[in-house]
Amino acid sequence: MRLSVGFVLSTFWLWEASLSRVYTNHWAVRIPGGPAEADKLASKYGFTNLGQIGGLEHHYHFHHSRVVRRSTFATRGTHSFIHMDPKHCSDKNSRCRSEMNILAAWQRGYTGRNVVVTILDDGIERNHPDLAQNYDQLASYDVNGNDYDPTPRYDFSNENKHGTRCAGEVAAVANNSHCIVGIAYNARIGGMCESVYSLLTLPRYHDMPSAIWGRFVQARSCAERCKFFFIVLAGGRTDKCILCSDLAGFLSVTTDLRQRCTEGHTGTSVSAPMVAGVIALALEANPLITWRDVQHLLVKTSRQAHLKASDWKTNAAGHKVSHLYGFGLVDAEAMVVEAKKWRNVPPQHTYSKTSDRRTRYIRADQKLNASISSSGCSDQPDQQVVFLEHVVVRVLIVHPRRGDLEISLVSPSGTRSQLLAQRLFDNSNEGFRNWEFMTVHCWGERAEGTWTLEISDSPSQLRNPEVLGKLKEWTLILHGTTEHPYQSQSSQHSHSLEIPTAGKELKNPDSVPGAPEHEEEEEEEYNGTHSPCHPECGDQGCDGPDADHCLNCIHFSLGSLKAGRTCVSHCPLGYFEDGEARRCRRCHRGCEKCVARRPNECRSCRRGLYFDSKESTCVETCPVGYFHDDGQRRCLKCHENCLKCLRDADRCTACKDGISLAGMTCVPECANGTFFNLEEMKCSPCHISCSTCTGPGLEECIQCAPDYLQQEWRCVRSCAPGYYRGEAAGFTQRMCRKCEEHCLSCQGPGTSCTQCKDRYSLVSRTCIMNATCNNADEVFCEMVKSNRLCEKKLFRQFCCRTCLMTAG
Repeated sequence: MRLSVGFVLSTFWLWEASLSRVYTNHWAVRIPGGPAEADKLASKYGFTNLGQIGGLEHHYHFHHSRVVRRSTFATRGTHSFIHMDPKHCSDKNSRCRSEMNILAAWQRGYTGRNVVVTILDDGIERNHPDLAQNYDQLASYDVNGNDYDPTPRYDFSNENKHGTRCAGEVAAVANNSHCIVGIAYNARIGGMCESVYSLLTLPRYHDMPSAIWGRFVQARSCAERCKFFFIVLAGGRTDKCILCSDLAGFLSVTTDLRQRCTEGHTGTSVSAPMVAGVIALALEANPLITWRDVQHLLVKTSRQAHLKASDWKTNAAGHKVSHLYGFGLVDAEAMVVEAKKWRNVPPQHTYSKTSDRRTRYIRADQKLNASISSSGCSDQPDQQVVFLEHVVVRVLIVHPRRGDLEISLVSPSGTRSQLLAQRLFDNSNEGFRNWEFMTVHCWGERAEGTWTLEISDSPSQLRNPEVLGKLKEWTLILHGTTEHPYQSQSSQHSHSLEIPTAGKELKNPDSVPGAPEHEEEEEEEYNGTHSPCHPECGDQGCDGPDADHCLNCIHFSLGSLKAGRTCVSHCPLGYFEDGEARRCRRCHRGCEKCVARRPNECRSCRRGLYFDSKESTCVETCPVGYFHDDGQRRCLKCHENCLKCLRDADRCTACKDGISLAGMTCVPECANGTFFNLEEMKCSPCHISCSTCTGPGLEECIQCAPDYLQQEWRCVRSCAPGYYRGEAAGFTQRMCRKCEEHCLSCQGPGTSCTQCKDRYSLVSRTCIMNATCNNADEVFCEMVKSNRLCEKKLFRQFCCRTCLMTAG
């Protein structure tokens, strides 16, 4: 055995006769603090300290029982987290610069006070010592049990532990010597069991839902997820809606079920709650920021730091961005500092343009380029998109194996965003039917110019060369602002968050809130007999030259006796004119313009609210049958057939009785075996194999006819080779399900092959490649068997004789 000792942490490894390196579950750790500190650190991360290594001062022999004893692969996770331990870190140690600057935000006094976070997951253990103090019943609900207790269901495997672990990341209390300190440790925390759609039923009591579990993604594309939730925090390699990064790759100690702590919370399970915690700190710094403000703050304050990626680039707006890390590592201190002085970004506008509807063929090993020229709605200045936020591409692509496709978008400024990477295991022949992809890599760039969609087809397996993919249509959807969102921050424009309240009136009501005061000049005694009064002063004269020196007013008086009054020619936004008293009186909270004080006497609304013309009120959510128009800040009526709609009157999401939803259009209900043909505006017959369908084609069946089975989205008379006949849980539809790989026929799921494909042999009801049922390495295979890894297909392939032959 040879020992390799590194600066902080090294793995013991062996040289085998084959000269390959074999890793073990022993480490050499350099800890300057002495034996006591070494014992403490070992216990913290689940190691056993076996003592100092010989005469090597400050070097200790660590062992971990949960790591494979011998492996040809290096393990990451447990020992990686020791790298980041503060006991090893100093300002000069670049390895330690992975932290999100949370301590600095705490030192500024931001800990999540007065912020409420709801975890949408499998519930939270509300009586956990780390959560009980911050638990908020008003932010909790159990949709399954229809009550306000989010306590998870307990079983022997503690399966429903995820929400509790995430809650600890966000808001575990401080200074109780238990598991962890939450990022927003003074925030209130609630839990919601099980369905993400319960977000729509929870009263708007909470500031921010933290939807963490992957199964919440019921939407079929990244863009749909991003539109549904409060903010997109993280994503995967195949969905390109990543906005920022954090420490999700490292092991996290956090709260666990049965009032315990865990050391195994990793990956994106850590990602969303950590960022949610930082956003809670920002909300404490400025409670009036919106979801779009939060996204701008993340873009503006995240940093590249130590994050390594080959595709880091600077877009035309000056933002560094990567497909792997988004705009970089979240910086909690920068977030709260920026949020404290932040002013709402301008209203968001949307521009869309669809390509001409003609088929473009996607040829293998060639690149298809399709372009759309964008004006950004320049002919409508009040709706124009000049500076970009989110960019969405909706495509209609037919393809025999969509996993072979790669899709990129090139902005007018030349920024290339990968919307879709190749996916080796995506064998679907469904293509992409009005599928939306979103990118934020063009954030801040200008919208006007030529946008280019690039599609590449690289076959990963043998395909029929005569069957080509087709791009039938694509739509470019640009979300952004007319004004520059950050220049308005410095110019003190009308997006000020400062709202006048009683006792704090505007000195000059004709100017926008937050505008800089005029420089104070040296006061001199005013003699009204020699100098004129302000033009707004009435017949009683004045005791000074300004509008607030008037003894009475010609038009209207604004303010109060306590705070001071001033004369104005017309009342500012948020006030109405009382002609009889010649006073500007305050509208009801939320009204921008009104005719009187009551809440149902509004005429327009402040940002973030919408005018309900039917009730003359300002609301956060439009009533059923209406949709909110962000440009007009009004609730507009849906199409007469729509029960609910989204963004446009005819983009229906639910229909009235007797009418069914086809795409986003409400159409008359058709009988079984027919569908509503939007081109002919009548019910047309489905394919003979379909009982219900969305079109006449073989691949457009929803449910198959009685004598047919569903196989890979087609209706067939009998299952093809490599499939077996089975039932789908909860459905009456009979299905053809795929056998295990390399099976020509099987009796059911799993290892139940009865016949194998060419070049494969049947061994223990599994198909193994001929002449390959050997062990790659005897020692390695014994370890595989002893660790019960033979259940994994990869290990069965490497250790065929040990895993299969002996079992047969």
